[in-house]
Amino acid sequence: MLYLDIAIIAGELAGLIFSIDKHGWWGQFVYYTQWSNYILLIAAVIHLVCLLRRSVPATAERFLYIATCLTTVTFLVTVCILIPWYGHAEWFLLETNGLFHHLLCPLLAIACLPFLYPMRKKDALLAVIPTFVYGVILYTLNYFRRVDGPYPFMKVHAQPWYMSVLWFVLLAAAAYGIAMALRLLCGRKRTQ
Repeated sequence: MLYLDIAIIAGELAGLIFSIDKHGWWGQFVYYTQWSNYILLIAAVIHLVCLLRRSVPATAERFLYIATCLTTVTFLVTVCILIPWYGHAEWFLLETNGLFHHLLCPLLAIACLPFLYPMRKKDALLAVIPTFVYGVILYTLNYFRRVDGPYPFMKVHAQPWYMSVLWFVLLAAAAYGIAMALRLLCGRKRTQ
């Protein structure tokens, strides 16, 4: 587990450097990808510190689980929506910060789950809150034309209103489904 935390932290720092170069310091924060990955960075650092102190509270493990849920949403939206929409899988998964933020760090985080304590159903609900809040904020900013996108399904003026509602509901439901599925992985190595 220690090595997974270190690998996540290293990957997140590399992704941060590429992301700043690509989007600028503030420009990157319009993307869910960056929010989810920086939450994962913070969670991995906290978890690593707790491991080194030989005392890992349940809240640190819960935070790592929630961050993993968020980056898994990032990974799956990239693979299932953005790549089919735009093409260029190599650009999304292998170049610049995408290699770390879309692919490696989410997969490393998923690899951590079996080492965590089992999570409760309400933890899966907690894991949806950041995605829900991000969606409300970005759809609102798009509606008032303060932001354009950054994802095609968030461009409320480029699609009928009901499609924006449908996308929002679909993504929130998918985030909950992902959290419930990842919850099943938690604790598998602890009980063996």
